[in-house]
Amino acid sequence: MSEIRADTISDAAGTGPIALTKQSAAKATCSCYHSGGTPTVKDSTNVSSLTDTSTGTVSINFTSNMSSASYVTASSGWAYSTWTGAVTGTGGYDAGFFYMTHQENGSPVDATASNDPLSATVHGDLA
Repeated sequence: MSEIRADTISDAAGTGPIALTKQSAAKATCSCYHSGGTPTVKDSTNVSSLTDTSTGTVSINFTSNMSSASYVTASSGWAYSTWTGAVTGTGGYDAGFFYMTHQENGSPVDATASNDPLSATVHGDLA
């Protein structure tokens, strides 16, 4: 049996991380909520910024674009016992971003609880 131990794995030039292309690892992740009406990143990978596009809808902008708009997303949010909640990745897919919408009882609302953020993962190939 072989074992590999390393503190850092970098690209061939030694200047950055290795590129995850043709792999099944998530290429972007985002956990966010609205703070004072402004979308706020709680934790992320490959996310440059968030844009508040409308009530309940956030555009997640990638640091490194996807190779095409044909990527896969999974989104989730917290569902309280007093409402039926849903979080979806919606239209507007582009190689550089996608929209995530939060609804409560069928209506879009901003997710404001930092301890119960909206979450998304993106799978596909980077450009």
